[in-house]
Amino acid sequence: MGHDLPDLKTVRTEARRALAGIAATSRPANENAIQIRVDVRDGSGKRVVSASLLAVIEDAP
Repeated sequence: MGHDLPDLKTVRTEARRALAGIAATSRPANENAIQIRVDVRDGSGKRVVSASLLAVIEDAP
């Protein structure tokens, strides 16, 4: 998205926020599971951070 971030710690924090935001607003086809991945790239297109989230909802026995 074109944001300049000062360090890797900030990049990771922003990736975590992006995952949370996407998870909170998504409407997955399968309502029992959602899988999200966010890749953060530098200006040259090189991936510097990948963050993923898998959430599964199961009924208790």
